[in-house]
Amino acid sequence: MLSVILACAVLSQAPSKVADKPPVSQTQLTPDRTWTPEPGDEGVVWLDDPQKVRLAAADFFSCNAMVKAFEANDDDGLKQLRESKRVAGIPHLTPVRIIKVHDNPYSFEGYRVLEIRILGGENSGKSAWMVRSAIQKLISPRFLVGNTVVVSRPGGKADILFGYDADSIRVGLQAFANGDAMTLKSLSKNKKIRAIKSGVKATVLNCEQDVCQIKINEGALKGLEGWLDVRVLKASK
Repeated sequence: MLSVILACAVLSQAPSKVADKPPVSQTQLTPDRTWTPEPGDEGVVWLDDPQKVRLAAADFFSCNAMVKAFEANDDDGLKQLRESKRVAGIPHLTPVRIIKVHDNPYSFEGYRVLEIRILGGENSGKSAWMVRSAIQKLISPRFLVGNTVVVSRPGGKADILFGYDADSIRVGLQAFANGDAMTLKSLSKNKKIRAIKSGVKATVLNCEQDVCQIKINEGALKGLEGWLDVRVLKASK
């Protein structure tokens, strides 16, 4: 059988150039199996066997033909689609953004399909439609939803920046890095961020590539939910 994995994609030319994201490193990362894709989320093309490729179709009809060929184990049909350039391969770990979720049971042999924007590689900036299983969100195994972690800044007891939503913590972290005291003061005044003590234990509620949502498990702030820089979270022993 051909070394391919099913994916439906419509590779459409982007209206403008999308800056390539750096390649995603697979080291110590794993798919978040609890992830439910929503428009605006980012993920990667994922294969359990990186030696294989995800196939991307050039149009709606090619996509249907590809799905049918895959379902029928029709290797010759898949080969013809590739030779006619109606489909092409998308490499493992290619970064993508979710544009829309399509779950019409009467389309594509019943497969759930994600409309995406490719963010890296030779197809960067093009749109695509791929089956749900082709796209995963990668996180550290230490920070899987439900895991207990310790909030800890390396080497010290300094307070740690805590945001009440993902956007606020990102703005706060950028302001801190830039020494922008006015922005930090404004965020604090508007109750978008606060400081918490290092060393507390928490439960992971959600995790993105740069920030995680946690629920504090102990102390005066027990039960408080918010977002932190992923770099200040350590696996609880």
